[in-house]
Amino acid sequence: VEPEARLVVTTAAAEKVYRTLAPEARIDVKLDVAAGGSLAWLPQETILFDRARLKRSIDVDLAEDAWLVLAEAAAGARTATAKHKPIITPAGSRATRKRSFMLFS
Repeated sequence: VEPEARLVVTTAAAEKVYRTLAPEARIDVKLDVAAGGSLAWLPQETILFDRARLKRSIDVDLAEDAWLVLAEAAAGARTATAKHKPIITPAGSRATRKRSFMLFS
């Protein structure tokens, strides 16, 4: 997001992750908010199906006076069972900012 700009990002539908026998799918997100800018990152939920494998990382770089509202939600599909649960691997998050802030994950 450019300096002093405001941006809201969302999706038209939920993201769906289906089963795979291959290594997990990767989604890497890089968010950069310049001085005085604000970003609302509000995609709809991610639906994980039976034996889904996903590794997601979110890298955030905020200027000192920038604002960020971020929400990421995941839900299991009805076909996921106790025997074959989706595999979710937290890839880790990195946030940099010169002043303190709260991060929930």
